[in-house]
Amino acid sequence: MMLAEAQQNGRESRGFGNYYLADQESRVRYFHEVLNDYIAGRKGT
Repeated sequence: MMLAEAQQNGRESRGFGNYYLADQESRVRYFHEVLNDYIAGRKGT
């Protein structure tokens, strides 16, 4: 759990610009966005 807290703090720092997601992680993120839109009644892309 300490690692997750350290990563969260790092992502929220002013020096952090952006992060890289592997191809599969990008697909999972997109899937969750589409699923959330579907549940909320919004049309997906």
